[in-house]
Amino acid sequence: MENSMFNLVLAGYFGFGNAGDEALLAGLLSGINKAVAAGSLTGCRIRPVVLSAKPEETRKLHGVAAVDRHHPAAIWQSLAKADAFWLAGGGLLQQATSRRSIYYYLGLLALAQAHALPTCLFAQGVGPLKTSGAAVLLRILLPRCCGIWVRDDLSRRVLLEVFGERHRRGPQIQVTGDPAFLLPPAMEGGEEEREKAPGERIAAGGSRWVVACRSWREEQGWSGRLAAGLAEAAKTGGAALQLLAMQPEQDLPFNRQLAAALQDRGAQVHLLPPPPDFRRVIMHIAGADLVIAMRLHALIMAAGAGVPAVAVSYDPKVDALAKDLAIPLVSIGALKAAEGDHLLSAVICRAEAEERSGGGTATARKEMAARLQKQVAADLVEALAVCGVRKKE
Repeated sequence: MENSMFNLVLAGYFGFGNAGDEALLAGLLSGINKAVAAGSLTGCRIRPVVLSAKPEETRKLHGVAAVDRHHPAAIWQSLAKADAFWLAGGGLLQQATSRRSIYYYLGLLALAQAHALPTCLFAQGVGPLKTSGAAVLLRILLPRCCGIWVRDDLSRRVLLEVFGERHRRGPQIQVTGDPAFLLPPAMEGGEEEREKAPGERIAAGGSRWVVACRSWREEQGWSGRLAAGLAEAAKTGGAALQLLAMQPEQDLPFNRQLAAALQDRGAQVHLLPPPPDFRRVIMHIAGADLVIAMRLHALIMAAGAGVPAVAVSYDPKVDALAKDLAIPLVSIGALKAAEGDHLLSAVICRAEAEERSGGGTATARKEMAARLQKQVAADLVEALAVCGVRKKE
């Protein structure tokens, strides 16, 4: 394949307006470009082709070839011209948000293998699995992959449980980090964002806390305490709260309700307009004094920018990241319990006070993120190699 084009088809939750998944894709593309530019890979040029819900938007945002993920003929033609296929990052192989979407991604994997393509899972989140059919397909398809990299140890344990002894006949299941770690830690404008944001003024010397939450099950059991805990912490810390929608279609309705509840409790709160793309999200987060987030990629962006963060966990993937980066965490289960609002407030205030005291926790977290970045970059090169791209000796 000397000096030829290597067509790599990438499937994920792309083109749906989710800033986290678009950041993941941008990090992945950046990592591929850097690996080629650094000479880590030789013998061919790499041409990513992204399966997207809105291919034209993906082409404009990422400067990459894209095809409609809902168009069977376009997918078939892309695979016919491909040299490899990846399920590329995100929580694709799970049945928490939908019991059906896993079959779409496993169907793509089966189709790629029917084309005799090298296939790979990269930075995949796996589980929970709620149907036996999904487990059966995983047992059939994944051992045929050239490589499997999952994004946390919990995903690895889920696959080992599904495979049992069968995993010895397939590729080794390795743990890597999220490709969003491959993005630059911050983008221009972060300092400006600290001073102002569209349509608002923050009092001189006041803190700016970015809140990136989402709707989840049984909101009446926890969202009221979330609002109470945020309001209590913000008033104690003299902070303005900015509500950020990582996926506007899903997050904005919840944020409007949360903003009303916060205002009722006397908090200074601003509902940020929907960000045009993930770059604006990074700018908001890089300019914050503190990030409180349910959204996984908001926490990753905060760590990369050295901004202190508190996680509100609704999913094991958030637990795993918080553990890896030593981010203080309050689970929705704890939030639903009596005094959950005071627990959240105490955790937020402690995190903010530690940073103000010069404890360096955010700096240490930024160093942890940098180590994960190096690991993901190295694993990315290895994943390309097992699919046929020659590494530099």
